[in-house]
Amino acid sequence: MEAIDKVRAKRKVVRSASTKFVNKEKSFLENFDSQNETNQKQLFEYLLNLDAKQIELQTLNKEVEDLLSDEKIV
Repeated sequence: MEAIDKVRAKRKVVRSASTKFVNKEKSFLENFDSQNETNQKQLFEYLLNLDAKQIELQTLNKEVEDLLSDEKIV
């Protein structure tokens, strides 16, 4: 498998996991109680997780772009 195929496959898995996570978070927010301390902590954890997923996807997207650029040069 070429390097670009590996990165694309990894990105696909991360994107799928991110979509599932966002859907779970949407469901959580529908029943969110801002006065509940447990909900506040859970929301903070969700936001940290979402930020980490965004950074990971940005990194993978950059890798794909770089590999595509390299292929065009060759």
